This record gives sequence, C-alpha cells and structure tokens, in this order.
Amino acid sequence: MNLLLFGATGMIGSGVLSECLRDSRIRSVLVIGRSSCGVTHEKVCEIIYADLYNLVELKSDLSGAGKSEAEYRWLTYDITLAAAKPLAEINPGMTFCYISAQGADSSENGGAMWARIKGATENALFALNLNVYAFRPGLIVPSKGLRARARGSITLYMPCLAQLCHYCCAGLQVSLRLLRDYLRR
Repeated sequence: MNLLLFGATGMIGSGVLSECLRDSRIRSVLVIGRSSCGVTHEKVCEIIYADLYNLVELKSDLSGAGKSEAEYRWLTYDITLAAAKPLAEINPGMTFCYISAQGADSSENGGAMWARIKGATENALFALNLNVYAFRPGLIVPSKGLRARARGSITLYMPCLAQLCHYCCAGLQVSLRLLRDYLRR
C-alpha cells in the first residue's frame, strides 16, 4: 500500500507517519507539506510546497487557537479541499481520512468559529467522490517521543488532562495503531 500524507509536521501527522514506517504493508509514504517533516527513511518521499492552496502543479505527483477566522478557515478548510478535490478527480472513490474535532458543527450555524469551519470541511469532503472518514477526537495526547505544536496554557495542562482521561475514560482512548487497524478492515 502507498500513502499520501499531509500534515506530517504536526502531532497527529507525525504519529501517523511513525506508524506507517513500522508497518510492513506500507511500501511508501509521499509526504507533502510547507516544511520538512525531518524524517529520513527509505519509505518516505517528501515534497515541500509552499502554496498548499494551489496544488495544480503537483497533480502529476499525486496520480484553531490564536488564529483569525480567515486564517483558521484557510488552514482547515481551504488547504484540505485544495488537496481533496484533485485527488477525487485523479482517483475517484479513494479513501480520505480527515482528522476533525469533537464538537464539529455540521450544521455550520453554531457559535464556535472553529466548530463551524470543521463542520463545513467535513460537509465539503463528504460531497466529493471520495470514501471519507472524518474522525472527531475530543483530546489528543502526544505519543511517547512526540510533542504538541500548540503553545500557551494548554500545553501546561496536557499531562493533567492525560492522567484524568486515563482514569476516567479507561478503554475509550484510541491509539494510532487501533485507528490503523480499524481502517484496514
């Protein structure tokens, strides 16, 4: 299996990449991002592309907190759809996994800006000719050796939240391995 991965510099993407490198069934991972993921491996081919909103030039290669609403929409909706639309044209029906968020508002009318945009992104993806999985995690704790890119007070509370989830929500946490195994079905 070959994998196309956007977002490999973030906490979730780097975890996904790490799992892919361990999995013998995955032959190659094409990583596309605005900056290098910093991983050198025989399975990884990386394309650094500054303008992820305009992926037309890459078509042959493909055969928020503290952000304004416009910036969050660009990062969440526009870039995601700029990747998904050409993929739907090139390979209709392919599987597309989108990490959304618990509380995403698919009505697109709620009060929280981030929830409306996440919901709009999900809706737009489901309208494409793709087999879309939208995952809505409520809390993501970095795997061992990985660090969250989030800055500010949330990083101070992460260890406490992780312990709270461990004791209160035992059995409800989803690891990347479990997610990978689910998608293989």
